[in-house]
Amino acid sequence: MIQKFVFVGPESSGKTTLCKKLSENLKIFWVPEACRIAAEEKPINPEKIDFQFTLEEFQSMAQFQNEMEYNLQKQSDKCLICDNDSFALTIWCERYLGKYYDEIYKIYEDAKHLNNSEKIYILTKPNVPFVQDGYRDGEHIREWMFERFIQELDKYNMKYYIIDSPNYDERYNKALEIIFENLRKNYLQE
Repeated sequence: MIQKFVFVGPESSGKTTLCKKLSENLKIFWVPEACRIAAEEKPINPEKIDFQFTLEEFQSMAQFQNEMEYNLQKQSDKCLICDNDSFALTIWCERYLGKYYDEIYKIYEDAKHLNNSEKIYILTKPNVPFVQDGYRDGEHIREWMFERFIQELDKYNMKYYIIDSPNYDERYNKALEIIFENLRKNYLQE
């Protein structure tokens, strides 16, 4: 079985940076974030970033996220890194539409082929500087999103860790520690 490590958290909390660095250094695949891909396809006003998404777009993003994950899962050996997943899209959908939609969680729940119950979530705390990259508009709600992730991860009894160091090297080392510890446990159980 492939062990998946899913990085979740608010904007500009280091998820993508960690995924890319871990993927490069460990020579493993990583699944990009569907919501980011969708945002980059929308026209934006650089003076006022204000993304408008619909529920249907979030449903499509969740399906696309699952497809990307499944395709890379088939190519992976023992480990896969994910920059968000369809579960994370439930929080992103709520963030943009102002309401939690069970429809998005159902897409995650119905993806039995992704072994969602075996995933390990790594939640990144927003205690690093916010970096505006031309697509981010949620600096003011980073703490709210962080708390929502904790609430939902706890609600569904998901296995997760929090990376809370404000130092990027320490964050990377903590992510490595989490990955190696869990891979070692899984290897010993086989």
